[in-house]
Amino acid sequence: MQITIKQSTIKPATVVRDLGVLFDGDLSMRQQVSRLSETCFYHLRRLCSVSQQLDRDVTTKLVSAFVLSRLDCCNAILTGLPASTLAPLQRVLNAAARVVVGLRPRDHVSRIHLVFPEPGGVIPKKYTRHP
Repeated sequence: MQITIKQSTIKPATVVRDLGVLFDGDLSMRQQVSRLSETCFYHLRRLCSVSQQLDRDVTTKLVSAFVLSRLDCCNAILTGLPASTLAPLQRVLNAAARVVVGLRPRDHVSRIHLVFPEPGGVIPKKYTRHP
């Protein structure tokens, strides 16, 4: 499908961006989830390289600023999507928990009961590698 006006031909786009959100023709949101997880993993890799020199509070704040804020922005549009579409975002959250707590990339996060504690909360020492 295309529209021709005088000598100009207008072809429809397969993906459009509105307010920073990528929409595809069938509203599957796969492009948005893919780009979002790609960006978050980029920032997590950068944070992981310096996280050993930072204390947990600073690491938590940086992960929150660079990763969780991106996941939180416009997340209401992802409501009702299948789990298979949202799986990359769950992997981002798991990787963010590993960076904050200091676990290795292959360590399971299911044993972490409290990753981002409320003020005054404590993560048990046995689940961390930070001093």
